[in-house]
Amino acid sequence: MNDYLYQIAKDSGLDKEVLKISHEYNKKPITSFQDSRVAGLQGVIDYIFSKGEERYAPSIDVTEFFKSDEAFSIGYSLTQETIGPAIQNRTQENKIPELNKLLEKYVNTLEGDSWQLSASKLANKGLEDSLQLLNKNYLYPEPNTTQFDNQRIIVTGSDTGIGRATALEFLRRGAKVALHYPTQEFQRGAESVVDLAREYGREARAFQGDFRNLENIPIFANKAIEYLNGVDIVVNNAGITMNQKFENTNFEQFNSLTNVNLGGAFFVTQAAAPHMKKQGKGTIINLSSVHGFNGMAGHSVYAMTKAGIIGLTRQLAIELSPKIRVNAIAPGWTATANHFRLMPELDFAEIGQTETIAGFISNPRNMAKQIVELASDNFNYLNGQTIPLDGGHTSGMYHGRGCTEVGEKPWGKGLIKGIE
Repeated sequence: MNDYLYQIAKDSGLDKEVLKISHEYNKKPITSFQDSRVAGLQGVIDYIFSKGEERYAPSIDVTEFFKSDEAFSIGYSLTQETIGPAIQNRTQENKIPELNKLLEKYVNTLEGDSWQLSASKLANKGLEDSLQLLNKNYLYPEPNTTQFDNQRIIVTGSDTGIGRATALEFLRRGAKVALHYPTQEFQRGAESVVDLAREYGREARAFQGDFRNLENIPIFANKAIEYLNGVDIVVNNAGITMNQKFENTNFEQFNSLTNVNLGGAFFVTQAAAPHMKKQGKGTIINLSSVHGFNGMAGHSVYAMTKAGIIGLTRQLAIELSPKIRVNAIAPGWTATANHFRLMPELDFAEIGQTETIAGFISNPRNMAKQIVELASDNFNYLNGQTIPLDGGHTSGMYHGRGCTEVGEKPWGKGLIKGIE
């Protein structure tokens, strides 16, 4: 595995004796996400993506890759596998101000020095999350936000991306959360949320459920509801996609996407609804997509399922009213860990300027804040609606034939057979 941070430091001429960035030097386990090695890694990566400027730039949440009482080297290695090529692309041609100094501070951090001062001086250049980890307020709510104290929440597909960020946001606001991951391969991201919750005195537990088999869906839902002792809010986020021509799509691929994307929302809601009706109140938030409105070659089944979510949302709002509200959001461009892994060449800051009228590409945490607010009683008159959260992307006119070409990225690898 290429260690890109190590290579950047080496190319910059830093003293070889302090080149401790390499994961081989970091066998000592982390006992807290306040660990300077984790906070520092978050800071260095965020700084690289902001290019050392005072601007918003999507990055990743490195806590997804770490677990308490596990060697730092394991999480570091997984972070590198995900973000390494994207880091390389951003540092090859761009001279990032003060990056060498920041890297030197970080390698010294790995030898025991403080990261606090270095991060504080650069807080306005993309290091806010790093400081939150270091100061142990990462899982504290922001001021003047709606609280969900003692609310019981299920978030499916919460091992990565928007789902994981949504689970974290509910935890910040005082809720008890049941997380979901599909298979053991994807367990780490959900379990890291449980570790964070435990560290901050919150309540969370992760449950496995491979929704490709419909019979697994109510089994997961019932375990989650039993853990929560009921349920107040469900966020049906679980979803998978693939790049595949319409004429090449086989039965198994079709069933995998429809079972996860539509079956998950349908049967988790079916399991939760009786509990919500009994208590007289409940909220369902479904995740659709801009693909449910606009087409793109290679995503026929995905688009079908996301359009289906829009219809299901309207139908459930009618059948479950007035006690249960059902709405959906349709995310547009959102820079997740999978995007960085599969599309390391993209500069999301630049894409935001050209493909959204908002002028930026969202990240999972930003999406999560809006999902959580939509689940609150502040929106008690909204029902049966699907709201595009796309920075205005779908407000524009059609521009060219780019959407008619099937992409080559292996979306769905590990979950959809035939995708390598």
